[in-house]
Amino acid sequence: MQISLTARHFEVTSGLRQFTTQRLEKLQKFATDIHGVHVVVVQEKARYEAEITMNLNGSSLVCTETHAEPGAAIEL
Repeated sequence: MQISLTARHFEVTSGLRQFTTQRLEKLQKFATDIHGVHVVVVQEKARYEAEITMNLNGSSLVCTETHAEPGAAIEL
């Protein structure tokens, strides 16, 4: 599974990149047909919005969440 992380309006730390990879790799236990995951984290004032797009066999799943911390937005 290929995981890509994009940040808008802030810099991605190596810790956030590692946290994101560890969390998303756990999804393979539940769905073996995940081909790729694209995470976009946008900082808007004091909030972070994380949008995760998973490419499955023939379809896509998009999840969006906001939180005060970028890691928490990704985890939620």
